Amino acid sequence: MGRTIDSYGKGNALTGVYPLCLGVDDFQRDHAETRARMVEAGRIAVERDHSESLILGCTMEAGFHRSFQEEIGVPVIDPSVAAIARAEHFGRLRRSQGWVPSRRWSCEAPPEAELAAIGVFDVAEPFGNLIVVPA
Repeated sequence: MGRTIDSYGKGNALTGVYPLCLGVDDFQRDHAETRARMVEAGRIAVERDHSESLILGCTMEAGFHRSFQEEIGVPVIDPSVAAIARAEHFGRLRRSQGWVPSRRWSCEAPPEAELAAIGVFDVAEPFGNLIVVPA
C-alpha cells in the first residue's frame, strides 16, 4: 500500500501503514478483537508517528470508523463511506450544473460500422436492466 501511495506522489504525506494482521474474513468475525487491533495500531500512528488522520485500508473495516475516531481523536476515513459520498457529490453536481459526459475526442462513441466490424451487434446482450425469471 505504501508503494502505491508513493507512486501517486503522496508518499511524503504518509506516516505509515499499520497492518492489523487479520485475514479478510476475520474483520467481521470478532468485532471486539478487530476494534482492539484498530485502536492499538491507531494509537501508534497518532501518538508515535503524529498522524493527523487515518484512512482505513480494507472495506471489511466498514462500520468501525465512528467509534474508532472518537477513541483515537483524529478523523478516520472509511473508504466505503468516502466512495459513496463522492458518487453522491458528483450526482448532485451533474443535476445542479447540467453536466453530462463529454462526447468529444476520447469519450466519443465509436462509429456503428466499427462496432459491427468486431461483432458487437451479432449476439444478444448478456446484461441489461431487466431480469426475466421463467415461472
